[in-house]
Amino acid sequence: MNVQRLSRRHIPAVMELARHTLTEVYSPSTFIAVYERCPEGCLVAIDGKELLGFAMGMETSSGKGRILMLAVQPKARRRGIGSMLLMALVRQFAVRGIFSLTLEMRTTNFDALKFYQAHGFEVKKIIPKFYTDDADAYEMCKIF
Repeated sequence: MNVQRLSRRHIPAVMELARHTLTEVYSPSTFIAVYERCPEGCLVAIDGKELLGFAMGMETSSGKGRILMLAVQPKARRRGIGSMLLMALVRQFAVRGIFSLTLEMRTTNFDALKFYQAHGFEVKKIIPKFYTDDADAYEMCKIF
């Protein structure tokens, strides 16, 4: 298994994984726009030819970045793949002079909360009705 930069050929599999694992629904144009704006912030975990997970993030302002999506196939969870993707994304951002990352996640996603806290992210605030179904989100931040 290795973590590498996402390429255009990965986008259909990434979209399919997102559709099955993330609560929000994203259009194909969202994935393409993020990839085109910040390809170095788009990573995949591949085992042979199988996509096990992906992470997408982008620079939002000078010295700041945002993690937009991170997902791992359910059958591949608890094997460190999410951690590898997150750490690789942090390294990609650090090389570009980005030392602060934010993300939003559902307040009801306790596994994700524990995961991000274990990686040094802290809850900064609750954003009411952040998601399309009016669910609240935590805004989390990590400075490194």
